[in-house]
Amino acid sequence: MNDDFLSRFTPKNYEGTTSSSGASIRPISSTETARLTRAGITAPQHDTEIDSGYNRRKLIRYGIIAGTVIVVAVIIYLMVSLSNQVTVKNFIGTSINDAKTWGITNKISIEIETVFNTQYDTGCIITQSKEAGNKIRKGSVLAFQVSQGPDPDEKIDLPDFAAMDITQVYAWKEQNKANSANIMQENSDTVEAGRFIRKEFSNPSVTETDYTRKDGILIYMSKGQFEKNITVPDFAEKANAVFDRKYPVFRIQDSECGSSCFLLMLLQPKRLKRKLIVGCNRTK
Repeated sequence: MNDDFLSRFTPKNYEGTTSSSGASIRPISSTETARLTRAGITAPQHDTEIDSGYNRRKLIRYGIIAGTVIVVAVIIYLMVSLSNQVTVKNFIGTSINDAKTWGITNKISIEIETVFNTQYDTGCIITQSKEAGNKIRKGSVLAFQVSQGPDPDEKIDLPDFAAMDITQVYAWKEQNKANSANIMQENSDTVEAGRFIRKEFSNPSVTETDYTRKDGILIYMSKGQFEKNITVPDFAEKANAVFDRKYPVFRIQDSECGSSCFLLMLLQPKRLKRKLIVGCNRTK
């Protein structure tokens, strides 16, 4: 059997191929290779050496590339994010118009909710959705709670004005934002100055129990007794003094025309000069 097998290895069988020496060699087919293996004939064995550091160097190279790409991407993202952000200001206590102007400038949408409030004037900002100093992206929404002033329909308890002086009444009006309450002063022979006289509601149907901020009320406070004795100044003497400064050539000596000349001078100084020339004594 071996003779038959070896008889196949003849130059005729390798016709069409060329060896390293220039001889024509035919490659062995896979079937023949299998038969050689079963017959115990194998190809020469070669020693293979594996580089243990190759995979490690390849991983390091890939890691450096990936890390560089990530760092560049992060830097670009931060640059874009920072250029597209604005710092929130503290708008509490300021006008909503200031916030609107700031929002237009920085491309921030402003959202407004109005509520009644007695501590802030109408149009003032009470709260904001983002604290001052925070960063927000352009195009974001910033919400504000804005005061629309005191509630006009809110009921207000009226105090005992008789136990209060005028300073305390003004303080009550300011504290309760009772803008429809008017404090009047009038003379009284019986009530001490600065004390309460009476109150009147603008609407007769309003009572103390259902009084609201929008209801008008007049609160009368005393100015004290009316001054009956009034000291009348000496207009003749005043006329002489005033006229001496304005017209030093003429002097009023007639006491009968003193008051009339003085009053006339206050109202019509040009006419007074003509009257003095005609009706008053002329002296140097």
